[in-house]
Amino acid sequence: MQESYKSFIKQKIWIFIMILLAVRMVSVCITGYDSHYMIDENEKYYNEYLKKYEGKITDAKQKEIEKEYKKINSSSNELLASEQKNKAFQVIYDQFTYEKEKGSGYILETRGWQSILEHDSLDFSLIICIIIVMTALWGNEYETQMDMMLRSCKKGKYQTPFAKVVLGGILSVVLSAIFQLIQMIYLAGSVGFSHGNYSIQSLKFFQNSSYHITLRSAVVTIFIMRLIGAVLLSFMIMLINIWIKRKTISMIISMAVIVLTSIIFRSGSMIYELPLPLGPLKAAGYLWPSQFDGQYVGSKLAKVCTFKEISHGSFIAVNAMCLGEIIILGVLCVIFFSKWRIKKIHIYKKMMGIITLCFIASTLFATGCSKSTNHREVRVSISKEDTQEKAIWNGKTIEIDEDNNNIIYTDESGKKENLIIDVFPSKLTIQKIFIYGNECYYLSENDESNGICVRKINLKNFDNTLVYDSTDENIENYFGMIQKQKQYEEYFNDAEDTKWFFVADGYIYWKKKYYIAQVDIKSGKKKIIAEGVSDDKITYTKGILRYVDADGNTKISGCR
Repeated sequence: MQESYKSFIKQKIWIFIMILLAVRMVSVCITGYDSHYMIDENEKYYNEYLKKYEGKITDAKQKEIEKEYKKINSSSNELLASEQKNKAFQVIYDQFTYEKEKGSGYILETRGWQSILEHDSLDFSLIICIIIVMTALWGNEYETQMDMMLRSCKKGKYQTPFAKVVLGGILSVVLSAIFQLIQMIYLAGSVGFSHGNYSIQSLKFFQNSSYHITLRSAVVTIFIMRLIGAVLLSFMIMLINIWIKRKTISMIISMAVIVLTSIIFRSGSMIYELPLPLGPLKAAGYLWPSQFDGQYVGSKLAKVCTFKEISHGSFIAVNAMCLGEIIILGVLCVIFFSKWRIKKIHIYKKMMGIITLCFIASTLFATGCSKSTNHREVRVSISKEDTQEKAIWNGKTIEIDEDNNNIIYTDESGKKENLIIDVFPSKLTIQKIFIYGNECYYLSENDESNGICVRKINLKNFDNTLVYDSTDENIENYFGMIQKQKQYEEYFNDAEDTKWFFVADGYIYWKKKYYIAQVDIKSGKKKIIAEGVSDDKITYTKGILRYVDADGNTKISGCR
């Protein structure tokens, strides 16, 4: 109780906590939740369809959905409401197709679950808060030289550091829980956490996950792991404070270690296999399936693992090591503060040496082994002569069938199959194809070349999913108010055929007339990244697009 009073009241730590809680709230509101522009622009109709079809996919519900699909695709109604309903239903239909064939057979609101389970970003507001609180908890005694007085009596020598360790652990758990609950309360109020008893495979991201648990169990697992990460981080910071004995320097070192570690392990799965606090603080990756990407140069494709699934054994072992570290660090905090017989038995220097060597060895091991998973490189090269009507994937030929407006898949034996199976012919004409990883993206346009539509086919299971659609683009909102009116120049530029397109790093790039456009797949936001562009060869590497302008000069455009 006395330690709590000194930390929160005398040192006014509660003010910093309140400020950082406010920062967390603002951050959560700005970041929002996982969504798609097709939902955001047509949320009224999306919610209507979701309410109508959510739950288990029965035979009766399947017939209803297929009937609605037929009705929408055969309709010639071009009204705004009809277009909005069409796009909203497409989102539901994509989920229905996945759940029926590969998922767990349920339709549900996924945005809340996705926001927690599919992201592993660090909460730096929580990390800063823990650093400040733990530094205040230990640093004051050393700066006022009260540590010598406390060690002069039995209670001060042993009970004080023990009380500080226990209090530090409790505070880190409470703070971590509050910071996590802020996001959960926001998501529950915004999009909800409905059907938590459904399998985690209800989310397409976890299609190949080896964990057969419910959505609610997955969120609870992540919640608990982040509590463990917060406790481990707080105990490490407490030990740093005891070693350094200066509050400002301790805070700088603690923050520098966190930032450096997060940079080294900014992506990939290695951080989840090491007993460091950043793994449990991220937590979500422990449940992720393996993820793959491709490096594409001309017609050659190399498959790259960008995230390796954490095995059940590794998950249990890392948790056991983290809990063991917490106990060891807590004991070391008490021993180093009280200086209990360390000088007499000459353990101090040996222990410091062993800890330092272990830290250096684990860091070198981690940086060396994470090389293959941390680095993602996407390379694209499209020449002037490349019409993007044909491509090679794993020895198979994929090409556009202009006569039937389809894509043909030809295997090594010469057997051909149509990749697009749809009883309702599309009004759009397929113009280009692009292979990225195990997915075939294809770009379609209407007769007026008014916008583009990009869909993708998974070449492993042949799922067909809408990625982006700007054809017959709405310029009015639900109330009939003009949101955006195209200028004459925009119509003139869009009327040109697409020269080339490709997909990389979550963006679609394409060239029309003399400009190159980029659209964020997740948000649907489009922007022009280059103008005055010729039809010569382009290359894309590590987010840098190189093209030739109308004067024949090579130009560079950063694509972020």
